[in-house]
Amino acid sequence: MTGKIAITGSSGTIGTVMMRELTDYEIVPLDLPQVDVRNYGAVLEAIKGCRAVIHLAWNLKDDNWDTGKISPDNDVMTFNV
Repeated sequence: MTGKIAITGSSGTIGTVMMRELTDYEIVPLDLPQVDVRNYGAVLEAIKGCRAVIHLAWNLKDDNWDTGKISPDNDVMTFNV
């Protein structure tokens, strides 16, 4: 192991691939319901000891190129990470 890496959205399409391929690292998955990335305290606690955080969590249902809308949750998650 070369260290711990946290991945938000680790159960999504890209996160699943990263979890499978980053075999040299201990992966800390940050997904609902275990960790709500909208909660700064929960993020801070979950990433203790991590060398990096890969932020992939995103609300695609409400915020994507097709809807033209911006989800406040996505802003909060990005800020917290």
